[in-house]
Amino acid sequence: MLFKRYQSQAHQLNGLEWKVTYDRLTSRFKLFANDKQIYSCLLLFLSFRNNKLLV
Repeated sequence: MLFKRYQSQAHQLNGLEWKVTYDRLTSRFKLFANDKQIYSCLLLFLSFRNNKLLV
């Protein structure tokens, strides 16, 4: 079985292309809107976050 380091998924919402990526090695979560980084965080031991994002 091949290990995939990066997981990503793309979505279309309100005319914007949203891309969500997760790096399994560093546990970094990133959110992009039209190739511009909107949010990034290290999940590490706190895997649940309650952040409100206004775009």
